[in-house]
Amino acid sequence: MMVPDYVGCQELARNEWFLLCRGRHREDDRPVLLKTPCHDPASPFALRLLEHEYATLQRLSVPGVIRVHELLRYDRGCCLVLEDVGGTPLQALLPW
Repeated sequence: MMVPDYVGCQELARNEWFLLCRGRHREDDRPVLLKTPCHDPASPFALRLLEHEYATLQRLSVPGVIRVHELLRYDRGCCLVLEDVGGTPLQALLPW
């Protein structure tokens, strides 16, 4: 996944709509989670879901809920940039 200003992206999880990766901001080396639509080009529905998630997380200030940094729009799509507190995705821990 190529997202402007972010490097070292490692895939953590994927479903039919979104891809979640761990990466770092190129300039300040801050760890982040990057959530992007799986399909290129992204469907209008997937873009609306990301916009809604961004708006919802902006309004929340609750312990245990990750903070949102930005909704990044670029040539080929958009990306929700989230705080990375480390840890392992639940999907990776469950024995499916």
